[in-house]
Amino acid sequence: MRVGRFFRLVCAVVAIAAGMVPATRAIAQTALKTIENPGGGRIVYGRVDGQNTEGGAMGAVLRSMHQQYGDKPQVGRVFQVKDSGSAAVFFTLSKRNQGNAPIAGLVIAAQTGPDSVEAALLSDDAARFGTTVNPMMKTLFAQWHPGTRPSGGPTNSAPARA
Repeated sequence: MRVGRFFRLVCAVVAIAAGMVPATRAIAQTALKTIENPGGGRIVYGRVDGQNTEGGAMGAVLRSMHQQYGDKPQVGRVFQVKDSGSAAVFFTLSKRNQGNAPIAGLVIAAQTGPDSVEAALLSDDAARFGTTVNPMMKTLFAQWHPGTRPSGGPTNSAPARA
């Protein structure tokens, strides 16, 4: 990913998460796949309808989390997923409408076509996330192959923590 594109992606995610960019009109979302991880946590992934950039997809996922739990996610630094052309960001939030339980998670977005973006959300109780994120990544990438390496083969590489 070129530096300029990466910078624009970071700015877009920060602006969306901060509420500086209004939510787009409601669009019916294609059904997403959900995996309840046996070791804890939840994985949700699929095409993000109405979005055509990685930053837009990440912002849509973070807005959805805000609406679902009543707390604006606190996001970390956006980073590039090795050998995939994907971008990702870690976040935390509290379930304000469910006893303020702390949640931690990771959002990964990948451009899958000129006007198509897929995203994955891995989340768990904040106290467990550090131990469940790697098993969730393995489970996710065993089923989800959104990006390709420059050589054209599928990529299953997990992002390094920022």
